[in-house]
Amino acid sequence: MLSGLRVIIGLAKARRLDPFAAYLLLTFGLSLAVGLSTTDPKLVLIGNTVVNGVGGLLFLGSCWVGTPLTQVVSDRFRPTEANESVMEARHRRRIHLLLSATWGIGLLLEVAVRLAVIEAFSVDTANGVNSVITLAVIALLVLATAVTARRTAAPRQGEGDRGSDEVVHTT
Repeated sequence: MLSGLRVIIGLAKARRLDPFAAYLLLTFGLSLAVGLSTTDPKLVLIGNTVVNGVGGLLFLGSCWVGTPLTQVVSDRFRPTEANESVMEARHRRRIHLLLSATWGIGLLLEVAVRLAVIEAFSVDTANGVNSVITLAVIALLVLATAVTARRTAAPRQGEGDRGSDEVVHTT
């Protein structure tokens, strides 16, 4: 609840709702609704797992509608440069389409594995195993994001092409 309250305070200060803040509020709200709607521990585990599935669907949906969710997050930390060319903007969007699709598919695969674990094991065991699964999946997705960002980063003006594998032929 405190996390959701923090997001709401941030929204009130900024006076605008960005897609990532909406995503956070939705996941916090759904988790709270699941927790309040049942006392069955297995259903709570299933409900919280389904919330991650909603997150995966939002990442995938953002690839087709609006701005990819990873680009929204990226823009919060590093705003788009005013002099960004059309070609650079397209390159950046392609990268974020790839990243958002990766996160969406990764989260949906995590949901499938977690639901199988919930079905196969006791609540206590499933809760412990699912925590490890979530941490591992998030770590892999963050690593994939970092590797993709590094590999696809366009050289900045004045940096030349250090480390480029491109061969330049002169006549």
